[in-house]
Amino acid sequence: MQQRYGPKSIHVSDIRKPDNFPEDIIPFSSLDVTNKSDYLELVSEVKPTHILHLAAFLSAKAEQLFEKSLDVNITAVQNALDAAKRFNCSIYIPSSIAAFGPTSPRINTPDDCILQPTTAYGIGKVYSELLGNYYFKRFGVDYRSLRYPGAISANPPGGGTTDYAIEIFYEILKTGHYDCFLGQNTTLPMMYMDDLLRGTCEFIDTPSSYLSRRVYNLAAISFTPAELVQSIAKFY
Repeated sequence: MQQRYGPKSIHVSDIRKPDNFPEDIIPFSSLDVTNKSDYLELVSEVKPTHILHLAAFLSAKAEQLFEKSLDVNITAVQNALDAAKRFNCSIYIPSSIAAFGPTSPRINTPDDCILQPTTAYGIGKVYSELLGNYYFKRFGVDYRSLRYPGAISANPPGGGTTDYAIEIFYEILKTGHYDCFLGQNTTLPMMYMDDLLRGTCEFIDTPSSYLSRRVYNLAAISFTPAELVQSIAKFY
């Protein structure tokens, strides 16, 4: 995004500053997104045209830290939408395939379908989609969202269900062994991180009038743990 929009066009916030963050190039502010007054104050100071609200506890962490996940995955979403409403910002809040559930169609899943997730993370994403749509219809907030598949990159795993596809490489290189928590024939959708970022930027840049809806699926490839192991075995 820095390359696409320029470093001066981006202001990053997080609860703590990441190690080796280039603060001399990109401005950074510490922010607890569950604190509404601090959220509003920062948006008021920075005056962004777009808010990208990315804070979330992913699947595994949301189950381990359930109460805290409600604050981050639900309360903070309303804080973000209220900030966008008050300061007339476009707002992007990514959703996830976790919004689907066992009753959702598994092949060629449509944008509109049954959403009955069975995880805390998935429930939070459905809440985010519904509330975002409400703010769009009721208050005219330019809310938009993409349902992300698993993101494949060289970065360490972050606690999501699809992160096995990254963790397996770290563990094999470190120990020569990996125990996968998924069944070997469990198919999950994935996407290369560069493609995911490109798709996100193009979606954010699309004029609101061109969108027929506020939430879309984002898809690339799907594979199973067994298929991934077969591919790794060619090189290891």
